[in-house]
Order: sequence, then C-alpha cells, then structure tokens
Amino acid sequence: MSPLEHDLDTIQPGYWDALMASPSALREEAERRIDAAKHNLANQVVDDMLGIPSNSDDGLRSMLVNWSEFWAVDHNDAEWIAEPVLAAKRSTALFAPGGTGKSLLSLFIASSLATGRAPFSGRKAEPIRVLYLDYEMTDADLAERLESMGYGPNSNLTRLNYALLPSLPGLDTPEGGKAVVRLAAICDASLVVIDTFGRAVHGDENDADTVRAWYRWTGL
Repeated sequence: MSPLEHDLDTIQPGYWDALMASPSALREEAERRIDAAKHNLANQVVDDMLGIPSNSDDGLRSMLVNWSEFWAVDHNDAEWIAEPVLAAKRSTALFAPGGTGKSLLSLFIASSLATGRAPFSGRKAEPIRVLYLDYEMTDADLAERLESMGYGPNSNLTRLNYALLPSLPGLDTPEGGKAVVRLAAICDASLVVIDTFGRAVHGDENDADTVRAWYRWTGL
C-alpha cells in the first residue's frame, strides 16, 4: 500500500465535509495529494530504472551496519585457511615476477589442505575440499610437481578437485562467474584456486576494467 492510499484509509469521519465547506482548504488538500502522487511516482520510476523491487526497503536497510552486532564480534580473531597466507572468506592474490614459483606454491598449499596437512607447519589438520582451476600446466607438468611433493598413486587426492586447462567462459563475465560458483558448489569446495588470472579472463589482465569485471562477477 502506498503512503497516499494509507492516508486515504485513515481519514477521520467528517473530514471531507469540512473540506467541501472551505474551497481554499479543499484546493490546498488537492495540491498536497497531487504532490504526494508525483513524489511516489518519481520514486517508482527511479526504482524501476535501477531494477529495485518496490518491496526492497528491508533489503536496502539490511546493508547498513548494525552497530550492536558489529561490536559483539571479535574482529581481532581472524579465521585462517592457511595461516598466514590464506584468510577465510576473502580473496587472496599472489603477486611475483614470472617463473618465481607462484603456481608451485599454490599447488603445495592446495594439495596440503586437501590431504589434511597445514602447509606451513606440517601439522595434521582437518582436510578441506579444494577446487583448483589450472590454466597453465599439462598432465606431465602436474604429475612432476605432485611427485616432487611426495604424492603418487596411493595418495588420497579425492578432495583436490583439479581442472586442467578448463574450458570455461572468461571469469570477467557473468557466465564465467556463474560457472565457477556452480562448479565450486558441485565440489563442495571451501577454497577455489585460479591459476593464473591472466589466462582466466578475456580482457587485458592489466586493464582496470578487466579487474573490476573480475571482482564483480567472480572475485566477490
């Protein structure tokens, strides 16, 4: 119900009779209601242009920080997947010159987590499911690296869901983002590794528009 409709429903008995007895008051009331109708219509047009449902006020309100809930959380108690490199529920990018071992480190972390080992301490840990999208290596490359880490035919790598040279839409597109989300859901993955960004997107990896599109459709 719009504010104008609500106003009409709550009018006191005799209100219209009083207005009819005073032409100036009637004119003022008519102008007030016309202004209210214009205001409501303008808001609806803006909502329609932005694709905001008419009943979305609660959704918009939910974006605001609830300060009671905010201060009830210990913000210093960080949750880690692989401390001190991978924080839970965040995107992490590894930057380094080419050929310095970014992919090797990523594979080491992913395989350790999937087999129940803390990557940097070697301690036993609860294994997690990992989705690894590898846009660079061949079968032979992967076998060589895994073997150098001590893995082989008898290793339990069932939680390491590995896609070699995946045929996915660019991850800077809506279709690419949806495909990754769906694949992660199928694998029940707690961690998604994309190696490497430059080959996973369709746009120029050094272009700001490509990075923004990546974060819009996949990174967030």
